[in-house]
Amino acid sequence: MVEIVSAPVSLDDLAAAELQEMLAYWQGLAQDRIAPSWHEVEPLEMPAKLLPYLTVVEVRQSPLDFVYVFYGTGHLALKARDLTGHSINDTLPGENCPIVFEQYRRTLEARKPMAFRRRVTDTDMATEPTQTTLRLPLSADGETINWMMSLSDLRGSPEMRGFYQTYGRERPFRALAAAR
Repeated sequence: MVEIVSAPVSLDDLAAAELQEMLAYWQGLAQDRIAPSWHEVEPLEMPAKLLPYLTVVEVRQSPLDFVYVFYGTGHLALKARDLTGHSINDTLPGENCPIVFEQYRRTLEARKPMAFRRRVTDTDMATEPTQTTLRLPLSADGETINWMMSLSDLRGSPEMRGFYQTYGRERPFRALAAAR
């Protein structure tokens, strides 16, 4: 059985260069505001290596939901599905959805960038793959968080890539409660 634990990570502890570059890009756009707008994000200005693992969700209220509006080709190839236009709650495997939903919810409430590390354990696996994801709020009016942009460090995590290729497509797994 596969179990996943998620915990927040300090932005100062982001080890992956890609995550640091994305945070710097976001900070350059935000300047002194709580967040830049999705319409200000210019993918052509980002380092090309970031785009495959970039996702953007639209924040929907009543009930709270997060719907993918951009789903990078790296995620698409790795997970063998395009989630553009789909709610996080509609994605597979369903047991991972509460963890991702909670990360987005916490970032929405914090109204600032947050990072999270997921660790996977499975008695059938020799290693415990980890993935760090940076979640960045975006705002159309400088007050309301309308979207969130995310980048995962999958380029430097061959174990997590292997996990997604093996388990993330069809086989369900059980998520543990997110660490506080």
